[in-house]
Amino acid sequence: VDQVVAVAAGRAMWRRVCVAPQAGAVQWRRWCAVGGYEEGVANRIREALQAAHCSVVDRSGGCGANYAISVEAEGFKGKTHLQRQRMVQAVIRDEIAKWHAVTIQTKVPEAKTAP
Repeated sequence: VDQVVAVAAGRAMWRRVCVAPQAGAVQWRRWCAVGGYEEGVANRIREALQAAHCSVVDRSGGCGANYAISVEAEGFKGKTHLQRQRMVQAVIRDEIAKWHAVTIQTKVPEAKTAP
């Protein structure tokens, strides 16, 4: 079963991902021009939350069904764990709807002390 296939459609790149391999279900997702799908999602989060750090990792072996997200942003200061999760989810709600699972870790950047 082809799990990831790149297809050129004009200037855009698309990939076919296995959503439910046992049922043969596939889904087409647009590849971002630079850095792939994961980097595009990370950039959306970085921009929306003004994050100092953000990483998105496909943990499903390239199938695109399970992602781990780590975000570090000042905007999380004073927020509960649940509020932080919801802030991230709100930014990528449309992407999360396509996934089977997502793990989101959030933290506030450590304060830098003067020497």
